[in-house]
Amino acid sequence: MSHPLSKTFSHILMAMLCGLAAVPDGLCAGDSSTWLNLMQPITPRSYLCRHTSKPIIMDGKLDDAAWAAAPWTEDFQDIRGGSKPKPRFRTRAKMLWDDDYLYIGAELEEPHVWGTLTNHDSVIFQDPDFEVFMDPKGETQPYYEFEMNSLNTTWDLLLDKPYLDGGIAHNEWEIPGLKSAVHVRGILNQPRDTDKGWTVEIAFPWKVLSERARHAGPPNEGEQWRMGFSRVEWQITHTNGVYRKIPNTPEDNWVWSPQGVVDMHRPEMWGVVQFTREPPSKKVHVAPIVGKPARDLALRVYYAQRDFWSTHRTWATNLADLRLGDIPLRPYAQTPVLEPTADGYCCAVPFKTGETQHVWRVRQDRLLKLDELMPVESDLFVAQAAKEFGDVGRRAGYFLVDNMPALDRAKLSCDFLMENLRLALKARQEFPWAKGVPERVFFNDVLPYASLDEPRDLWRADFYRLGSAIVKGCTNATQAAQALNRDLFKKINVHYNLARKRNNQSPAESIAQGKATCTGLAIILVDACRAVGVPARIAGVPKWAQKDGNHTWTEIWDGDWFFTGADEFDAKGLNRAWFNSDAAITVRSPDPVNQIYASSWRRTGDYFPLAWDSRSRDVPAINVSARYATPEADTNSLAKVLHVRLREKADGERLAAEVQMYGENGELLARDRTRSGRADLNDMPKFNLPHKTTSLTIRFLRAGEAREKIMPGSVCAASATMDFNWSDLVPVAPGVMAVESWLARPATDRGPAPDQPLSREEAVRAKSLAWLDLEKRRADSAASELAAKEIVIGDKTFKWMEKSFGGSPSGKRSLWITLHGGGQATAEENDRNWRGYFGRYEFPPGSINVAPRAPANTWDMWHVAWVDDLFDRLIADYVLKGGVDPNRVYLMGYSAGGDGVYQLAPRMSDRFASATMCAGHPNSVTPDGLRNLPFFLYMGGDDSAYNRNVVVREFSAKMDTLQASDPAGYLHRLTVYPGLPHGMQNREAEAIPRMATHSRTNWPKRVVWKQDDVTHTRFYWLERPANAVKPYEIYAAHVEGQTITIETPATGNMTLRLSDELIDLDKTVRIVARGRTIFEGKISRSFAAIEQSLSEREDPNTVATALLKVSW
Repeated sequence: MSHPLSKTFSHILMAMLCGLAAVPDGLCAGDSSTWLNLMQPITPRSYLCRHTSKPIIMDGKLDDAAWAAAPWTEDFQDIRGGSKPKPRFRTRAKMLWDDDYLYIGAELEEPHVWGTLTNHDSVIFQDPDFEVFMDPKGETQPYYEFEMNSLNTTWDLLLDKPYLDGGIAHNEWEIPGLKSAVHVRGILNQPRDTDKGWTVEIAFPWKVLSERARHAGPPNEGEQWRMGFSRVEWQITHTNGVYRKIPNTPEDNWVWSPQGVVDMHRPEMWGVVQFTREPPSKKVHVAPIVGKPARDLALRVYYAQRDFWSTHRTWATNLADLRLGDIPLRPYAQTPVLEPTADGYCCAVPFKTGETQHVWRVRQDRLLKLDELMPVESDLFVAQAAKEFGDVGRRAGYFLVDNMPALDRAKLSCDFLMENLRLALKARQEFPWAKGVPERVFFNDVLPYASLDEPRDLWRADFYRLGSAIVKGCTNATQAAQALNRDLFKKINVHYNLARKRNNQSPAESIAQGKATCTGLAIILVDACRAVGVPARIAGVPKWAQKDGNHTWTEIWDGDWFFTGADEFDAKGLNRAWFNSDAAITVRSPDPVNQIYASSWRRTGDYFPLAWDSRSRDVPAINVSARYATPEADTNSLAKVLHVRLREKADGERLAAEVQMYGENGELLARDRTRSGRADLNDMPKFNLPHKTTSLTIRFLRAGEAREKIMPGSVCAASATMDFNWSDLVPVAPGVMAVESWLARPATDRGPAPDQPLSREEAVRAKSLAWLDLEKRRADSAASELAAKEIVIGDKTFKWMEKSFGGSPSGKRSLWITLHGGGQATAEENDRNWRGYFGRYEFPPGSINVAPRAPANTWDMWHVAWVDDLFDRLIADYVLKGGVDPNRVYLMGYSAGGDGVYQLAPRMSDRFASATMCAGHPNSVTPDGLRNLPFFLYMGGDDSAYNRNVVVREFSAKMDTLQASDPAGYLHRLTVYPGLPHGMQNREAEAIPRMATHSRTNWPKRVVWKQDDVTHTRFYWLERPANAVKPYEIYAAHVEGQTITIETPATGNMTLRLSDELIDLDKTVRIVARGRTIFEGKISRSFAAIEQSLSEREDPNTVATALLKVSW
């Protein structure tokens, strides 16, 4: 059969995979009772699978001679067990194997054979189907799932662990070389005839199945796998010659080995399949599950722990907390041992078979493993680790030996392990980057003494000594890893050389030879990183997809994983290597040998393919191919194209509609139409996805109605195709549609903004759309003014100098406006003051310092009437096109510039995060308007000109008085340097880190608005008509709960600019003035209010969504 390369799997249908297994947080109450009463009493069925040398023709008929010697399984029964009703139709299966394939045949009786699904990787159980589940190692993870219907349409999945344990279904996984066939004993999809049923044949290639087995290739003699067979059947009727499911009837689930519950994803319940090469003439018994009572007890603890987590949101640390009651112990099982781990817990149940001691271990994620008891040296090591280092030592020691290869347990001494542990924990304490590494990362990627199967050396002490000197002065793990990669290989004189003895050399072997290839070099760099507390691991590809050879490199952890070539230092940073493009190409291959893996000490269910030992499954690994899937230029996008289909409902007819894709800020990115009717199923609109987007809105318009769904950007990027159901989409609010329609018109043709009421969520969206529109309209002018460093409004010009201080980690910058001194002087003199003051201070990383030239050459150079509008435009330009956060704009000035801060800060405090006045004079200004602006004052103690050193204390005292009566406001600080004159020796720079701790208060609970002789019409959430404003008038108001109280004046009128950030607009609002209620009711949000706010001030964070005019 052929397998199309494209995947048509829908994220909506993924939810159906979990079925009844889907529960909140992956846990559900009552698990322990379910295990004890429904699951544990069941003994899994068993089957002896014999080897065949006879050929099998894949025609689905099961009539080859080889099949005659293979017995049938027991008839399938209800998934819950034999006490439930007998299935309506008989089902049974049989198995064979040869050196290339595992063969499975099944017979499904059915009077009406039907099927509808024809696309590979459809959700097959929506049709009657036959299902195969395989756990090659019998550890419950990972495992395979395969489904097929009567049309021979197949679906193959790889699950890293069961859904209940947070498992992920890898639908992209394929089975190259799979063969399958169906034979219908009747007429398919023909209600008029009565059929006998259908039979299937499947050939699974060992090359694929053994990827997650104990070893490569076919099974060994007597090897056992855990396998489950399931059949899903539906109750049907037919109309006009077409089969239909009877509505509101559940599917039937029939299985070979009962699960006890309706959930096939309980691998511990699957049947036992034992493989043999012995001929049918020789009787072979299927061995029982080793130590089943101990295994059952381990699972009992596992399910009890799930109940405990459901109640306490933590794992129990002792058995008493689990209330297990009486536990039958010897001779079948000994007392369980519960060990807390960095990931959760591990429970070990020892038992004996004859004179041999074994142990079943189960982890919090249901990894169930048959193991040997810890040797004496391992137990001694864990005890010694606990004695020296307490709980963390015990956890670390247990993690190391619990995941240790059996050969290491048998050979390594307590002294060896203790030296490794002591030095690892020493590094954690000594190096700053190591202290913050999460424990689970530290244990897995710093603590281990080896990475692959290299000889075990005590390398940590030597690399600690060398590495400590190399990383001296480094402040983070990235710098440390880079320094090691740059210097270490030169110090130890080891470099790439094919004449080395072998691939997987230990550090000592490589140093002795002075030679290594990529694996040996990577091992050295990993070990050196670990020696100085940098988490590190081996990464590699067993075989390139596009060329011969393999490669191994190093990954280091610094909050996330990054890669680098060992002894291939790149000064430009990590994630840069010669193999970037090769890696991006190879991981697109479906062949596991072309994937990229990273080593792990913790058992993962996957393994690191060793190029020098292809049969080995001993080194745990993680498949990290997704992180290498795109070239360097595309590292922020997981997929380039998204295909979209629209259906009436799940599995319903396709619908034709206009489809639009919107970015997270509401911008329309693309539009197209979905297909229906005769169009091919794969004929779909496709959208190029933007980079670095957190969400996308997919909207459909049909029959005059718009519906949409907001999708995480990561989900869209990871999905080549997405199916949407019209019935599941959310209708788009008329208010939002009206806003979008209004904004779509040219600005000159828009007319009044829509004013219909908006919900809170609609207002947020409308605000985002309005800001995006403003950004587009102002983009060119703002960019032009920033490039010229000059703003012209009417006949007034404002120019400035600018300096940036590094990049901003958050992506947004802070803006620091510094006002120079001077005053009544010539333009040339004030130009010298301007240039002389610029560059005086060092600002925080991610800052922009803007030093404007005063717009006048008089004593009131920063107080002229037109300067406020120029500052408004300056700030808006930097917010629009300069990447500035409007909540982190700071004002600072010296001498006459300090006069300017005195003047500007009180009347424009709703623009700034904080302000600092240095060596200035306030003239007639009072501090009333500074209620919500942190204000810092700096003065030389001997700066007596114009009584500045006296007046500054008086101004601060006024703020003291205001703060005493209003403790929540008027934050300020006065600093006077005794003995210093007008020049403060730059000591005022200490204000900068204090200022930087503050962000602007956009919606304060109290506002005091005092006009100056330069007046404003808007201040925080208060607004006055321009023709009514008077110099020096004071308006004050405060919010308490849902009540706004106007404090002053006794009579007046104004507009309240409201937002849900200030008051809940879904509730009744009360306005009080002069002790009486002047308004009470609900206030509607509107787009008109949003547009008016932005037209008054280009500031996205102070946009009012509702306006209310009041007078009293």
